[in-house]
Amino acid sequence: MRTARIEYEVSGRPFQLPVVQGSVGGVRTLFLVDTGANAHVVTRWLAKKAKLALESHGDSSTDHVGKPIATLRTSHPRFVIDGWGPLPDRDTIVIDVPEALERLGIGAFLSPQNLDAKTTVLDLSRGELRESESLGEEKGALAEWSSFSRPEPRSLPEPTACTDPTNPIAPLSFVLPATVDDQEVSLLVDTGAQRTDLFFTSNAGKSLAPRAEPGESLLLASGKVDTKMLRDVAISVGAVRARLDVGLVPGSADASCPRDGVLAMDVLRRCVLVFGEGTFHARCRGTDGPPH
Repeated sequence: MRTARIEYEVSGRPFQLPVVQGSVGGVRTLFLVDTGANAHVVTRWLAKKAKLALESHGDSSTDHVGKPIATLRTSHPRFVIDGWGPLPDRDTIVIDVPEALERLGIGAFLSPQNLDAKTTVLDLSRGELRESESLGEEKGALAEWSSFSRPEPRSLPEPTACTDPTNPIAPLSFVLPATVDDQEVSLLVDTGAQRTDLFFTSNAGKSLAPRAEPGESLLLASGKVDTKMLRDVAISVGAVRARLDVGLVPGSADASCPRDGVLAMDVLRRCVLVFGEGTFHARCRGTDGPPH
């Protein structure tokens, strides 16, 4: 079975998001392992370096806060993931990204739920991305994860799959029900985001906004956006409990995947995520505090 090593380090420095090594069009690069990306993506700077053939189909994607991003396509990106091997060539989105990502050497986004495997296991705690032949075995094996984690791992609730059968890129992502300070919300499962956040425009965002503090600016593909911060917020996803600083961000979800915000690596770093034939299963360590 194919296995790739997940790293939490870039250029010798700690990095809070998961990356794997590989190449695009024969050019070495880092892939950000991003469940928030509903398809694999190549950055334009790397596409240019790899001399990929680009086409315009009038496509438009959205960034983290739902702002539109003009996109191109390439049909032969020649993805190769170290330890996993080459991926089948297919139409792939190409986007412009901030120069900061280029400086880090992150040239592509890998959508693990869209890999060419019957079952894909994203073990964020152990740092492993692997293929499996049996979804049933992997779901059962999640219980064994408790052998090295206390308290016992907890299952996440049933997700909603976001798909668009009319799109040739065949996008796929997942949204989970949760509560943030007793406010019911729907959160996109997003390993490409460091911090769990809510849209200002969501019902929960409007309700919680009066207690928010000024936050840091986020640098997104569409530019900088100002945020606010909710300190020490109780978040619940199924039986998983945590107290986190939660961001409030502008924008809104795109119509193809309604949501109130994202569930990010501040929670998911403790989780094993299993993707199989359009389905999503997960087990996370239960907690009452911030991740370590």
